[in-house]
Amino acid sequence: MSKSVMTRSVDSITAESLKFRKVIRCLAKKWRVASLVDTTVEWSHRLSRSPGLAFPERMLVRLNVRLREPCYSSILHEALCHELAHLAVYAMHGRDAPMHGLEWRRLVEEAGYEARMGIHIPELVSSDSSSVRYEHFCPRCHAKRFAKRRQTR
Repeated sequence: MSKSVMTRSVDSITAESLKFRKVIRCLAKKWRVASLVDTTVEWSHRLSRSPGLAFPERMLVRLNVRLREPCYSSILHEALCHELAHLAVYAMHGRDAPMHGLEWRRLVEEAGYEARMGIHIPELVSSDSSSVRYEHFCPRCHAKRFAKRRQTR
């Protein structure tokens, strides 16, 4: 990799992290959760179906690397807010608060977003993810369901 390419990518990462820092500080102030400023935001190539994940005990947010694409900029901010709200609820209420409970909803709506349980974006699903689905049938109640993994029971 040439030095100029490396410099540009480092510069864009720095600008990106500064933008995230600004958003995090703003939400920490709005939600009155000072510990939120200690949040680390990482990009993940392993997330194939969801825009992001929160790890409250570690004050960590992982975002799907595909959200870096310009067409997902609005979703990026919503996903970041969604995950930061999980961290804020954990900081304020501990483990007892439900993951998408009233506290979480209030924070997301206060930030200006719709409190959706998940942000499903079909285009975000990696093309390399397996499309194999297993159909499970219950002989007793005749219910059917589909899953990614085969169930033996």
